[in-house]
This record gives sequence, structure tokens and C-alpha cells, in this order.
Amino acid sequence: MMMSDYYVIDEVIHNLDCFIEWFGKVSTEDYFVLYLVISERMILMKIGVISDTHNVLRDDVLIYLKECDYIIHAGDVCKEEIIERLNEIANTFVVRGNNDKFEGLPDYLELEMNELLIYVVHDKKDIPKHVDNFDLVIYGHSHKYEYEVKDGVVYLNPGGCGRRRFSLSLTMAIVTIEDKEIKVTRINLED
Repeated sequence: MMMSDYYVIDEVIHNLDCFIEWFGKVSTEDYFVLYLVISERMILMKIGVISDTHNVLRDDVLIYLKECDYIIHAGDVCKEEIIERLNEIANTFVVRGNNDKFEGLPDYLELEMNELLIYVVHDKKDIPKHVDNFDLVIYGHSHKYEYEVKDGVVYLNPGGCGRRRFSLSLTMAIVTIEDKEIKVTRINLED
């Protein structure tokens, strides 16, 4: 076993101990099942990343999102009902886009998922100069898919998946986090 394997096992056991402290005693069999469930959730996570839906949730987007543990929306939702529908699928994190006029959305988010730090903002020009402590930076606004790794940081614009803008493709992304590794899959959507 590698040293990182021991770290994952320690994290799983810590999470199990917190679960037992919260819910009380569990049988040996239940402890083993919980161990397997928690370790699987720590090792593999799928995040649906979308942006610029502009009141449109396409059926093909929803199909991909149903396979995800979380959804990150990089702004321009336009109506709260879209967020409500996304939250019915998975826990959803959303930032304010330039077309989002309702209250309650943050301008940016700093998230920690599977020990990785994620920064989310709508417009690329609003990314702070120093994001080297983050593993993944997500943004939108341009409706154009972009993927780049710079100084160990993954920068991702999933593109727009609502209404077509100019001649740009409709796209989204699935981010898979496994053993602290980030894998980004571009999804090209049909018109």
C-alpha cells in the first residue's frame, strides 16, 4: 500500500467515527457496509458543471446531471426555478451571473470537495490573480468551452448549455475527482 492509501483509510475511519457519534452504535456488519460506502464516496465523485442556461434546461443536460453527485452552475441561471429543478437532481452550487437579477446568489464560491479546493465565478475577468491555492477554477459568461491547466490549477469554462449564442457549440462538462485527481470530460450537446 502507498502512503496516500493509508491517508484515505484514515479519512474513511474518521468519517465513520463521526457517523457513529452522531447516530449511535452500529453492528459490525453495518460498520463494514458504512466503511465501503464512505470510502467509495471519498474516492470517486462526479460533478456536473454547467453555465449560461438562461432559463433553459435541456433534456440531454438533465440526463447527464442525473449521473452526478453535485452540480456547479457558473451563473446566468436567470430564474430561481432553474436552481430548484437542479437541486431536485443533486446538491447544486450557483454563482451570480450578469443576467441573474434575483437575490441570494453569491458573486463567487470557494468549495472543498474530496479534499480539492474549487473556486467558482461567472466571468473570467473576475478570477483573482492568486488562485494557486485552488485545484480547480470554474467560470462561464462567454458561452465558449475552455479547458487549461496552468501552474497546476485546472481552469474550466463548461460553455453555454442553454440557448445557442452566435455559432458557438452547446457544451457542458463532467468533472470526475478520483484519488485527488481531476478529470474533465467535455460534453457536446445536440441542438
